Amino acid sequence: MKNASGLMVLFLLIFSALLVFATDTAFTDPTATHSGTCSSPDNAWASDDSRTTCGLGQTGHYDTFGFDIPIGATINGIRVRLEWKVTGFSTITTTAQLRDSTGLIGNTDSSSFQTNSTSDVTQTAGSTTDMWGTTLTVADINSADFGVGLVRTAPISGDPANWDDVDISVSYTENDGNFTASITTPSADANTTIDTNSLFLVEGSVTCDDANCGVVDANLQYCVGSGCTDFWDMNSDASAPLFLSSGNNPQSQHLGYNQSFTQSWVVESSFTAQSYELRVQASGTKANTGNSSGTDRTLTLSEPGSFKDPTATASSDGVDNPNNAWTSDDVNTTNRYVAIAGEATYDDFDFDVPVGAQINGIEVRVERHTQTGNTWQTDLQLVKAGTATGDTKSTASIASTTPIRETVGATNDLWGTTWTSADINHVDFGVYAVANPTSFPTGLRSFWDNIDINVSYTEKDGNLSFNITSPPSDANTTINVSEEFLVEGTVTCNDANCGVVDTTLQYCVGAGCTDFWDMNTVNTSPLYITSGANPQSTHLAYNQSYTPKWDVNSTTTAQAYELRFSGNGTKADANTSLGTDRTITTQAVASTVTIDVTNSPMTFTLNNGASDENGDSDTPFLITNTGNVDIDVSTCAQQLSWNGTSGGSDRNYFRFISDNNVASSCEGGFAQTGWTDFNIVGLGRNSGQICEQLDSTNDKINVGIAILVPDDEPDTTSLDVNVTFYIAEDTTAADDSAAAPCT
Repeated sequence: MKNASGLMVLFLLIFSALLVFATDTAFTDPTATHSGTCSSPDNAWASDDSRTTCGLGQTGHYDTFGFDIPIGATINGIRVRLEWKVTGFSTITTTAQLRDSTGLIGNTDSSSFQTNSTSDVTQTAGSTTDMWGTTLTVADINSADFGVGLVRTAPISGDPANWDDVDISVSYTENDGNFTASITTPSADANTTIDTNSLFLVEGSVTCDDANCGVVDANLQYCVGSGCTDFWDMNSDASAPLFLSSGNNPQSQHLGYNQSFTQSWVVESSFTAQSYELRVQASGTKANTGNSSGTDRTLTLSEPGSFKDPTATASSDGVDNPNNAWTSDDVNTTNRYVAIAGEATYDDFDFDVPVGAQINGIEVRVERHTQTGNTWQTDLQLVKAGTATGDTKSTASIASTTPIRETVGATNDLWGTTWTSADINHVDFGVYAVANPTSFPTGLRSFWDNIDINVSYTEKDGNLSFNITSPPSDANTTINVSEEFLVEGTVTCNDANCGVVDTTLQYCVGAGCTDFWDMNTVNTSPLYITSGANPQSTHLAYNQSYTPKWDVNSTTTAQAYELRFSGNGTKADANTSLGTDRTITTQAVASTVTIDVTNSPMTFTLNNGASDENGDSDTPFLITNTGNVDIDVSTCAQQLSWNGTSGGSDRNYFRFISDNNVASSCEGGFAQTGWTDFNIVGLGRNSGQICEQLDSTNDKINVGIAILVPDDEPDTTSLDVNVTFYIAEDTTAADDSAAAPCT
């Protein structure tokens, strides 16, 4: 639950550790022989009268001792212990040297292990302060590679050594951990305001640094007054200014090195408007106890709202001038008592409680007085949608001729019923008041100067919902690489006010992927924004929506992506991502054009005598662009010569005709230089005469031919015309060389 300010930031409390713990491990046996030339070197693992036999220069290197020294400890010294004897009566020496993953390290102890005893003796090399001329960390000691190397040395000749058991003890000082404690709510601003008699959340975490901290207690504390320093542990005593509604104090957990735990308390405030400081105090069995420091939180309790006056009197009986109770202005009503007590219903308080808010309690305040010797009380009942509802509460029975102001109800009193923000904001929400005499001489009166209401509430957060409308929600939308496409949708605030809402467009690479990134404007990104801010923001109250949109482009790499919206609001769930993912696939560009050449070649026959224009065919050919790129069209025709030689036009025409059969302005041809040779006619972007284009949305054009013939051509002359089309991708609007030229 958040307070009404909706603020949430972080501050740190740092605690220093003072305690230290020193100890020695038990002598510990190895569980592995790293290498050895002695006979049966593994027999030195345990004291069991099973022995190794080692001649001059023979060795046994032992490791995997299984030490578990606490992280952060200081290694003080190492002892190596050997249980052994000799065969015969020679004085034998065994030397010892520590080893790690690199091999033998440090100094060699050549004096501690020396005996001529034929019975077992136990001897120790090193001490609790002897580091054998090297440095070792906790990680070194705990490693399976840590151990000892033994060598049977002097004398040069003599009896063998018999090792029964080799073991190691490590002396260390266990250092104390340090605490880093963080509080995340309430916020770390100069003064967070909380409603009186309300619940609010305190959350934080404690982290153990440097070494083991043991069992850690985290205690929530407060003191009274801004800047105060006399802190008290918070408890569940409801008579305290601040007290726990839920959550143990302290909250405890064992923390090893670099471990954390999170605490959560729900705190309830009293009715008193007051400033406080909050902090967390931490202590540990292996860290400092009762020593806290850091930045305190200032928290101020204030009344959740102000008392509001009515602006309408719904009804009254036995009350003169009932509207005089609307404001505190020393202009009063007069409440008479004849057969019944004077009564009035006041409403239209003009509350504007946020939609979805939790109503915590309602207070009604009455400013009143009486005539001398007259004892009165005011009985009150709340009005919901025009009907008196719930408990009846009464002021004290008084006989004061001086105006007094009394409050009934409380900021946690709902008067025996339930309330919503809609109930409170309703024009017919109000109070039914009865001026009830308890002792009075006949004819005396009581007076109301003002009756007003205060509503205590907790503003809840809204929830955001998303609807992506483009691209569509099919399984896989296909878009050409390097082609711009639109992403848009709606963001709606539900349940309550959402505040300022940011909506961010995100993507991830691969169908079904889950690792989303905010989209940016960097054109080397797989998908990038060409138009539209990211995020896009607006203020959303309850049930309001807005439509963010972005123009997006992709690189030339064909692959699948997921798209989604991510949203958060200052009064909605922060960093909450909702909505339906969209799978889109970018594909390499392809172009496909179909041409219906059913009527090619085309035969023209003159049947009506020679004329300047005959044999006109409107739509012999149909060209359809079914591909993914814009194209240009060039057209060429090969025509056999006419027989006639005089008169007539010297042009042949192609006509590009739109789908509604209206001839376009794209008509043209080449002048004929004679009627004995075939002629080639070219139309298209490259010809410089006509720029005919088809975009990639299944556009169609019809191509017709108009033949202009000599005047003296016989009526029965027929002529075949062969047509060739050249299609090419339209790369730019200014490109006049996309289609092949007619030659």
